[in-house]
Amino acid sequence: MIISRTLLHYFTSIAILISFCPLFISIFNRKYIKGEFVFLTIIFGVSALSEVVNYFLVQRKINTFPVFHFYTFFEFGLYVLFYLNYLKLKKSALIFWVQILVVPIIVIIDFKINSLYKMDTLSTSTESMMLSGYSLYLFYIMLKLPILKNITSAPIFWVNSAVLIYFMGNLMVFLFSNYIQTYQPEKSDFLWSSIHSFFNLTYSIVMSIGIWKLRKA
Repeated sequence: MIISRTLLHYFTSIAILISFCPLFISIFNRKYIKGEFVFLTIIFGVSALSEVVNYFLVQRKINTFPVFHFYTFFEFGLYVLFYLNYLKLKKSALIFWVQILVVPIIVIIDFKINSLYKMDTLSTSTESMMLSGYSLYLFYIMLKLPILKNITSAPIFWVNSAVLIYFMGNLMVFLFSNYIQTYQPEKSDFLWSSIHSFFNLTYSIVMSIGIWKLRKA
């Protein structure tokens, strides 16, 4: 058990370190970051800042869930803007404003239900379902209108895959996080150190490939 926890600790640490890669690659490729991809760079920056703040809070044994709440709000909104811009859905005023307004509404409801000091399960699970839906819809468009000669050479393929992998993979983790923390707290750390860290690591690697491929887009 001690060895398992140690390995999971190292695995989580590696996943966190790798999560900085998309930001570093975005900075390196900054002259290729245009249009809706600017929203992704902001997400990477907010994510990196959140990880740094979380680290110092953990060292001081301070509750880190408030940081998750604020991060979810910015991530959720920026990803919605990314997909609305890429898919050109903002031309439909109703769809655009409904999607933009739903983000703060869900976050406020989550705050009322869970407070700042518990996992924002409503926000993260809603975000996961919505962004997985966007991702699947974009893949549907790619298949229906095969405008890309080599789909794996397109940055959006990798970016969209990273979003689907992370949010679809972590949906159950986000949805039941507070329940497990309340009734089976001994399994909560394992859940985050194994499942979430795995999908976080995969997301970072796949997203980094997508951002790197902007050089050849």
